[in-house]
Amino acid sequence: MARRLTLGLTASCVLLTGCASMEAEAPIERRDVSPRVLDLLEEMVPGFEIASIEAEIEDEVLTYEFDGVQNGVELEVEMTPMGDDIEVEIERDGEELDLNSMMM
Repeated sequence: MARRLTLGLTASCVLLTGCASMEAEAPIERRDVSPRVLDLLEEMVPGFEIASIEAEIEDEVLTYEFDGVQNGVELEVEMTPMGDDIEVEIERDGEELDLNSMMM
């Protein structure tokens, strides 16, 4: 499925924008995300309610971007399908606060 998604994003990038690089992003449905990724998301951000999902290819790496809410706080969570690179940001009043930099 990730291969199909990768090919679809790449084709969309070339057809819609004419871009030469292999970078693209597109909205996707929850059913397009593997259960393993959704389980890992729930483990890392318990109670997170997904509002939207985008898949992005940057530097030939597929990344999911989840926008949603946890305990009334708007969050943006980015992660790779293997869960080896996870970023969590709080969105408040149009500004983003990177939680990863605060935890270091």
